[in-house]
Amino acid sequence: VNVSSSVSTITEPMTQLASSGSTDKITVASSASFSNQQIIKIDDERMKIVSADGLNTPSGSGTANTMVVLRDYNDTDNMAHADNSAVWVIDSDKEFLAGLISTAQPYNAGQVFVSTGKYDSDKRGSGYILMNANPNDMSTPYIDIVERTGSGVYDLSLKTRLGDLSGLSSGYLYGDEEPGFGIYTENGFFSGAITAQTGSFAGVVHVATVQGGLETGEKISIGRQVYQT
Repeated sequence: VNVSSSVSTITEPMTQLASSGSTDKITVASSASFSNQQIIKIDDERMKIVSADGLNTPSGSGTANTMVVLRDYNDTDNMAHADNSAVWVIDSDKEFLAGLISTAQPYNAGQVFVSTGKYDSDKRGSGYILMNANPNDMSTPYIDIVERTGSGVYDLSLKTRLGDLSGLSSGYLYGDEEPGFGIYTENGFFSGAITAQTGSFAGVVHVATVQGGLETGEKISIGRQVYQT
């Protein structure tokens, strides 16, 4: 699959810029096939067109066939380019599909198609991420993060689910109400605000009464078996 095509050349050399992620003006031999937001490639460096206004300027004005680009795009190297270097336009859709498609190959016994993680009795197990958007499953869509807990095929533990929670048993959730969409996880750490219309706490909740009160003990504790507040 051809993910790029050569559509023009640059008419003057390009220098390597002192800082990465900078914009630069380039002049091309032909303005055909260029537009804003396109990804182009010169040698091994990718660039993003941020302004193609100069491409529509009448010839003879001194600015014809010019465009402003963002250099070293997609973590490619900022480099110098010689006069008359080819300019390639990248087709991002074809490039994405090319990454998914491969030629047919024979498989060997024991070859891994999909890994569900590894388990070492001396360490924590690794795991996998499952994305389920089966249109015939009414408990989808959701994303699961699962950890392996043993060497058996089904020795697994669900750690996080994001999306439709209706497929989770009551052992994971609190109450018998339809959970709808949300997130289930073991621990949550939030640096910003939490806004809720209702909710329940099955354990102890600590509320700081002053800045840094959770660390200094200046707090109010609410919940089961709380003896001091």
